[in-house]
Amino acid sequence: MSWLDDQPPLGWYNTAAYLVLPVLFVVSQYVSMELMKPLQMDDPTQKNTLLVFKFLPFMIGYFSLSVPSGLSIYRLVSPCLYASTCFSQ
Repeated sequence: MSWLDDQPPLGWYNTAAYLVLPVLFVVSQYVSMELMKPLQMDDPTQKNTLLVFKFLPFMIGYFSLSVPSGLSIYRLVSPCLYASTCFSQ
């Protein structure tokens, strides 16, 4: 499969529809990880953990390209609910 005339093989509409859930999932996971991040970072191992937390949403987003959309919807809604409960308290 290759791009012909600057268009993806599925067409722009189908490609955008295919990628919208993983992109929204990565954004929601990143925001959720930022909310869980502690304010003080004195420990060097904690800094390494924070680096993993910054990379983790992108890795999981890549994996979500190959799972059914129902799982992506569930994993998209879950961090949004977590963030809303954090803000409501």
